[in-house]
Amino acid sequence: MTHLTRSFYSVFSVVLLGLCLSGCADSVSVEAPVKPQASSSNIKSKASGPQIERKLYTPTSSREPEKEIDDEDDATATLLRTAEKMMASNDLTSAGMLYQRALSTNPDSIAALKGLARIAELREKPQEALQAYREIIRLDNENEAAHMGVAKNLMTLGLHDKAIDQLNKFRDIKGDSPEILNMLGMAYTRAEEIPGHYEKAIESFKTSISIDPDRLTTQNNLGFTYILAGRLDEAIAIFEKLVDDPRVTIQHRQNLALAYGMAGRENDARKIALQDLPRAAVEKNIASYRKMRQKALGIMPDEPKIVLKKAPVKKASPAEAKKEKPKAETAPVAAPTMPAADAVAPLAPPEPAKQ
Repeated sequence: MTHLTRSFYSVFSVVLLGLCLSGCADSVSVEAPVKPQASSSNIKSKASGPQIERKLYTPTSSREPEKEIDDEDDATATLLRTAEKMMASNDLTSAGMLYQRALSTNPDSIAALKGLARIAELREKPQEALQAYREIIRLDNENEAAHMGVAKNLMTLGLHDKAIDQLNKFRDIKGDSPEILNMLGMAYTRAEEIPGHYEKAIESFKTSISIDPDRLTTQNNLGFTYILAGRLDEAIAIFEKLVDDPRVTIQHRQNLALAYGMAGRENDARKIALQDLPRAAVEKNIASYRKMRQKALGIMPDEPKIVLKKAPVKKASPAEAKKEKPKAETAPVAAPTMPAADAVAPLAPPEPAKQ
């Protein structure tokens, strides 16, 4: 089966893409099933169905942070280095104060603005991050990391069309780069309001790969977008090649299992999935993929009907009938409901590729 019908999107991709963007790093990645982590603070739990991790990555600058700090005056550089140590120890409050002090000594410090943007993202405050990244662009219109930062946070806010405009602005200034094109593909993947958005995403990912064929995460994104578009044979071809790469992770293998499952190749899906997940989680995933596939193809079996048997009515004797008192009102019996399906393994973004 090369293509599923367009209803594949309404049944499957809404489940996976109805939530916020999972990752927008130097190498943005889409979601893939991983081992269940019900206790993780990053997982948004639901009663059933695949879950998505919402944690955001931080864009990586084309310049090394240490080099940016070295370009500062001594007072600002000292503050920035101390702030970086606070960031490393996860003391965001102290780091933020130090970045603000660095800005007071040098209002044009790009390193300080980037630090404040990172803190805003970790605190899930995209508007503050946008403000910092836009100030960097005002100071350096060719700063790739800042343009990516703006686009990422626009996507976090659901403004995918504006994110696309931002990335295209950078392309007009500096031309294409694999990182920008990869993020552009992610923006198109999410931009449901744009006609042909999957095709545009696929084109962006392919162009990125043509520039940097070694970027594993972009290949993963291309394969997963094929899944969302219902082009399962092409997705399987991508992921079957990826699993032979020594850098492959659990997420890539589980994406292949997902593609197999949605294509009806359940034995292949089970074989791949069992390399990383416990059998119970694998079976739940496969059952979920089977239901979604059946719905997409319009062959979902009807749920069994439950028939309630009426209790026999006992006739009262003449003496009991005379003594019978008015019956108290009783609450109506609620219609029985089918039990909710068990939750399957949650979804999470693959780790970013090496720079």
